[in-house]
Amino acid sequence: MSDTDINKIEKAIQKLEITIEGRLTAVEKDVEYLRDELKEMKDSLRDHHVRREEFEPIKKIVYGLVSVLLMGVVGALLALVIA
Repeated sequence: MSDTDINKIEKAIQKLEITIEGRLTAVEKDVEYLRDELKEMKDSLRDHHVRREEFEPIKKIVYGLVSVLLMGVVGALLALVIA
């Protein structure tokens, strides 16, 4: 190999190193951004999440209303069938 070939290879390697460093920097920024977003999501869930104990009374009320509604529908259907 001649010196010009070696110089070309060295320049290509330097360009690749610069490109790789730039991409690594971009990836590091992306990872940092994702960490920040994940932290914000965890904080938001901690502050705004409804716990099971808080949801249980609402669940009972909704289930009760739905069962009353369905009993009315079934009763109306039975009245139509019987009549």
